[in-house]
Amino acid sequence: LFEQFSLFLNLIYLILALSQFIPDLRVGALYTYWGPLGFVLCVTLIREAIDDVRRWMRDREVNQTTYIKYVRRGEVRVASEDIKWKTPPREGSDLRFYLLFLQVGDLIRLDKDQRVPADMVLVWTSDRNGACFIRTDQLDGETDWKLRHPIPPTHALVNQAGEPSALFDMQAQVFAEAPRRNIHSFEGTFARTDVAPIGDQSVESTEVSLNLDHTAWSNTVLATGSAVGLVIYTGAETRAVMNSNRVRTKMGKIDREINNIIKLLFALVVVLAFVMVALKGFSGAWYKYWWRFMVLFSYIIPLA
Repeated sequence: LFEQFSLFLNLIYLILALSQFIPDLRVGALYTYWGPLGFVLCVTLIREAIDDVRRWMRDREVNQTTYIKYVRRGEVRVASEDIKWKTPPREGSDLRFYLLFLQVGDLIRLDKDQRVPADMVLVWTSDRNGACFIRTDQLDGETDWKLRHPIPPTHALVNQAGEPSALFDMQAQVFAEAPRRNIHSFEGTFARTDVAPIGDQSVESTEVSLNLDHTAWSNTVLATGSAVGLVIYTGAETRAVMNSNRVRTKMGKIDREINNIIKLLFALVVVLAFVMVALKGFSGAWYKYWWRFMVLFSYIIPLA
């Protein structure tokens, strides 16, 4: 309602309609003023409600997108009972769950053309050398693909073990900076705390510095191959949400021109009302007659 009455036209008609509750200023029946105003407002509010429902349905569709989450062998535990399985989970297998239940620390599989559900650092990609590309047009408006790389020790471990669930055999920690808005930089550290041997070989390094090249922000899309990411930020802490602004009502060029014409017509009504009072003479409660003439001449201004 505030947005509707912030428009000059609606505000004028609201003031005129409210004035008709005062007996000395009333001109005609109340329904002749409140009826048209109420009809226009109802149509506008219904249209806005339909747009809100459509946005809610799109958000619900996004939140119900299923992703593959890797779990530790022998443990398939989910906090919410509302998660529905696409396939019954097996020991050491992956499980599919709703985006709504993402948590920091989850290992999520991404396939080609799949939207990234949360801010992640990549721990593995299907490319042997670790390269993958993401599309960021929904985040920063740029159409060129961005090159990303996984954390080298985790990528090497998965390639040697043959399955991403082998990451649960590694004792390691990822330290990420506090959530912030900047989508073009990131600082973090991957630290491995176990001995880390794999057969006769060992992981390349026990500590790796992380930067933007290791990340995939929420609302980006994996453009090539498959990947596994470790969730580091969710919900309001993601870069996409922190950079989103509150939706504001925008006025187009035509609407601005119409609004200016309405102001000119209103000025004309004010002048005409003063002329009529002047012809009668400014005597007694002349301001009451002036307002009545304002109400009568208000039909010059189109309501919709």
